[in-house]
Amino acid sequence: ESIFDALASRARRDAAMNDLQELAARYVRDSLEPQLEARIREAIDRDYAGPAMMRGVTWKTEVASTIDEVNVDPALLEMALRNLIENALAVTPPGASITVGAINAAAPERAGIDNTRPTETRWVDITVQDHGPGIPENVVQGHRVESDKPDGSGLGIAITRRIVARHGGAVLFDALPTGT
Repeated sequence: ESIFDALASRARRDAAMNDLQELAARYVRDSLEPQLEARIREAIDRDYAGPAMMRGVTWKTEVASTIDEVNVDPALLEMALRNLIENALAVTPPGASITVGAINAAAPERAGIDNTRPTETRWVDITVQDHGPGIPENVVQGHRVESDKPDGSGLGIAITRRIVARHGGAVLFDALPTGT
């Protein structure tokens, strides 16, 4: 096989992979449900307010009274939220607080799997703010790290980033004086 045949074969394989990824993304978009606000409130308050209180951490939920309906896969959104909240619970010291919020917002500069300017006009900003040591730069860049949690894999933020990107969103980190 010549180098040209090998390149042509690779190009066909890459095109097929791109087609499969687009088909999968289309399936995700077509099977989404517009139930963001209810899923956020239910999952967060039910599962995390108690554990936060037992750790001596103040728990706050600040979800706007009206949030634009956006199509999401509720199970995947819940998984993404759980990853971020469990990380926040693991690093927030007693006496500090965790705030989880959701508001209508302007789209970020870049988002989605292709990391391009969003075209969607409805955008919801979901935040998990804690007062832990912050997120290491290698995690912000999407690299796997060794987890300090007993059952942790070190993949939580990477998985969350992928879930959010598949929904056309972006995971952004803001460093605060005490936490993220």
